[in-house]
Amino acid sequence: MPPYFDEIKNQVALSLRAMSVEVWNSYSNIDVSITLIDKADSVKGLTKATLQNILAAKKELTDLKVKVDMADLIKQRNLTAPVRTSVPRSPQSTSSSKEDNSGCLWLIGFAVVIGIIINVANSKKHSSSDIDYPTSSESYSSPSALDSTSYPTDNSYNENTPTTNEYVAPVESKFVGNQLQDGASPLTNCFGEGIYDGNATLTIDNGGNSDAIVCLYSISDDRTIRNEYVRKNSSFTMSNIAQGSYKIRVFHGNDWNPELENSCGTRGNFESDVNFTEFDGTEYFEDSNRGYTTATITLYTVAGGNASSSSIDQSQFFKK
Repeated sequence: MPPYFDEIKNQVALSLRAMSVEVWNSYSNIDVSITLIDKADSVKGLTKATLQNILAAKKELTDLKVKVDMADLIKQRNLTAPVRTSVPRSPQSTSSSKEDNSGCLWLIGFAVVIGIIINVANSKKHSSSDIDYPTSSESYSSPSALDSTSYPTDNSYNENTPTTNEYVAPVESKFVGNQLQDGASPLTNCFGEGIYDGNATLTIDNGGNSDAIVCLYSISDDRTIRNEYVRKNSSFTMSNIAQGSYKIRVFHGNDWNPELENSCGTRGNFESDVNFTEFDGTEYFEDSNRGYTTATITLYTVAGGNASSSSIDQSQFFKK
């Protein structure tokens, strides 16, 4: 997926991690919790900090499953252990004496095995876990909560990422609804200063549902020489265009964030509804003693529209 989906992928992975904690806290279902954390781990392209968080949580849940399985095994064996009654030995029967002795030895051996299992289970307790696991069938019950604060945390994680089983509503971006003025050139740091040398004009009618940055890519200069912001439901005329052939490229989107990095490596990007298009073919603008071109384009599909366009990759759009 394009790089601008990276933050969404990280949030999805961290949300799956939070869900795995909630499943354990509310339902004590360790298998479903591990399935959810495995799904979080399967997301590709996570940041290093997010991946470390997911892997640490996965390890803790895996260790926890060992403890739960061990406790269940102890409970099962205590419930199914054979009950033997004491039978008086007959002085005339040496075979009965042997059977009784072997039974006692069997019980002693079984007790030793249980003791070893209990010691192993206790020795494997995670240093950060707040949960105690009883080792007898009379007192054992499923743990009711996994303390999510025992997961490793890092200051580089998104501050809005839930770290407990309480729901935390996402904080809305302060740039929702933000727009630039018509005619602004927000991508100058990427493409360089524009070329204003001529009399030809291009009027852009933006009747679509998103704002747009309209760019002129000069065939002769092999670079983008103009980038102009046009708000949705607005019209703007790009003036002082020099004679020549151009590709017209459009960066669509909403919620302009001047702090968000774009694929050019500079600051300035739309937060939502992002896509890139290019008008099919090339447009020739004349500026001679015979006159100059005054062209008009529309940025949405209309019956009898004057040009068609196609989607392009953002790497092609940001080509310098």
